[in-house]
Amino acid sequence: MRKSHMLFFICALLFLIPVGQLSASDNTITSIEHLSDLPAAERADSLVSIGQRLADSDVEQALSILRTALALSKSAEYIRGQAESHANLGLIFYNTKSYEKAEEEYRNSISSLNGDESYFYTDDLYRMYGNAQHRAGDNEGAEKSLRKSMKIAAAKHDSLGTAMSVHNSAYMNFRISNFDTALTH
Repeated sequence: MRKSHMLFFICALLFLIPVGQLSASDNTITSIEHLSDLPAAERADSLVSIGQRLADSDVEQALSILRTALALSKSAEYIRGQAESHANLGLIFYNTKSYEKAEEEYRNSISSLNGDESYFYTDDLYRMYGNAQHRAGDNEGAEKSLRKSMKIAAAKHDSLGTAMSVHNSAYMNFRISNFDTALTH
C-alpha cells in the first residue's frame, strides 16, 4: 500500500469511524474508542500519543499525525496540546538530524506556553531546545536555554532534571572545547 493511501486510511480511521485498536508498532496497541466523539483536547492528546508511538517505525506518518494534533490543539486553543505536539515534532526532527527544524519546534513549544513555567515539562522543553540549538550551531543560545532548564528544574526541586541539564551543558561545553566552563558545572 502506498504511503499516501496509508495516510488517508489512518486519517479516515481517526476521524470518520469508531476505532477499536490501532497498532502503532510491534508491541504497542493504542485503544481508542470513538475517537471522533471525543472532545477536541482529548482527541489531540490521543493523536499525540499515536504520533509518539509511530515515531520510530514510520516518521512520515508520525509527522502527519502530530501536525493534525497541532492543528486540532490550535483550533481548540488547547495550550498543552500545542506544546506537546510541537515538542514531539521537535523530537522527531532531532532524531532525524534536522536540528534547525527541531530547534524551531522546541521554540514553538516553549512559546505556546506563554511564559507559564508551571507546566510539568517546561525544564525538559528548555533542555531539548538547548540540545537542538547546540546541534544547529547556536552554542550561546544553547547555554542560555540549558541554564534556564537548570533554573526551572531547581525551582521545582527536581534533582534529576537539574542533573540532566547540568550534564547536557557540561557535555556541550566539552564538545566545543570550552573546558573551564565544562568543569565548573
